[in-house]
Amino acid sequence: MSKLPLHISFILYVILVFFIIPFHEPWADEAQAWLMARDSSISQLLFTNLQYEGSPGLWHIILMFPSRFLPYESINYISVLVVLVGVFYLIYYSPLPFWMKILFPFTYFIFYQYSVIARCYSLLIILLFLIAYKYKSRFKNPYIFVLLVSLLANVNLHGFIISLALMFVYFVDLIRFRKSDFLPNIKTIISVFVIFIIVSTFVIIQILPAPDISISAEGIVFKFEKFYDFGLKVLGEVFAVNSILSYSVLIVSLVWFWQNRLLLFYLISNFAILALFSIYYNIWHQGVLFLIWIFTLWLSFYSSEKKYISSKNFNKILNIIMQVSVAIVIISNIYWSTAVYINDYKYDYSAGKKIATYIKENNLQHKYLYSTQFWSISVLPYFDKNIFQTPNFNKNASYWVWKKSNDYSEHPDSIIKKRPDLILFSRPWMFWTPKNIEGYKLVDNFKGTMLWKDSIKEINDFNLFLKL
Repeated sequence: MSKLPLHISFILYVILVFFIIPFHEPWADEAQAWLMARDSSISQLLFTNLQYEGSPGLWHIILMFPSRFLPYESINYISVLVVLVGVFYLIYYSPLPFWMKILFPFTYFIFYQYSVIARCYSLLIILLFLIAYKYKSRFKNPYIFVLLVSLLANVNLHGFIISLALMFVYFVDLIRFRKSDFLPNIKTIISVFVIFIIVSTFVIIQILPAPDISISAEGIVFKFEKFYDFGLKVLGEVFAVNSILSYSVLIVSLVWFWQNRLLLFYLISNFAILALFSIYYNIWHQGVLFLIWIFTLWLSFYSSEKKYISSKNFNKILNIIMQVSVAIVIISNIYWSTAVYINDYKYDYSAGKKIATYIKENNLQHKYLYSTQFWSISVLPYFDKNIFQTPNFNKNASYWVWKKSNDYSEHPDSIIKKRPDLILFSRPWMFWTPKNIEGYKLVDNFKGTMLWKDSIKEINDFNLFLKL
């Protein structure tokens, strides 16, 4: 079969994502990682700052060099370049049917949420796809397998959970195939698990919460009722535009993975991720479940093991139903991708860039500037150092530290009494801010529009006041 459609798919993906990047304004979460990478030493990052983030630091380490030498706008290009490697392997090296290879790159999380938006999730795409590509040789080349799984563990807490599931299934497979001659020797097997245990220990050290972290330990409680109800809600949103279609895809997928002897990994990883969601969750986290699904689907087309049900008619019908289910997923996702693409072109995702431009054009960066709340850090990457004289920041670091001492909302009246030259109120719809301040003029309400699939998730705007 001609590879021309594959080439067209890859080139089109590159053109579309690179076209939209200049229209995407990075928001606070993207800024936080950039600023931490820029303003931290490696030891400070790995053994102090990350304990307030709840995430290991592979993405931050990748950003350390570019954040010191390249403009902030490069962060989204870095993210897309990372994802492009994964997309390349998906299109040219996955065993998926031809039409899936061509269309999967344009699904919502691969096309936009985990690529154009520059966060650590881009690393999940490249690493999961590389692991899938190398999965058949996991016994022949165990050190490559454990290297990739170890890198996955260092992406974020979700990646760590998936890596644990992968190593558990690897262990189960070693027992299942213990009499086979293709397994590595016992010394190599022990070495592989020792390496992973060391890596896991290092990850735990990074993410172990600091004593004064602002997130209350009382909120970190697992409740089965929430796990069940919330799990159903999330699973009803992951795959398709409505819950009935999503549940249908999930049911067909469970049968397909069971028939291809991959149900153990899929269930363990999903249950563990959903358990985490019941404790801490933001809507974009559901993309992790989507990537696990694609990863398992990829492996299912490698599967050469004997099917549980050997009937040719059953397998033919199941294959057709599975492909229809995938088509439902792809159609839903391309709709979301199209909608978010248009919206990111139309709206400012973050107001940080426009505010920074206003400050520079009016030469205000050396004045007494005051900001409120975490979201104001979206302004700071456009400057070489912190420009806010707010208690949450200091002269040597621009990133936000999630300490209890920072977890406060200062009343606007107390801010006004300090008479700063510029006051930046974050999210006036969420936190009370004055409409008028004596001795100040309202420069503007700078709009930020956080997008999600085919909708606007929330308004992330700022009111900026300048002293007369």
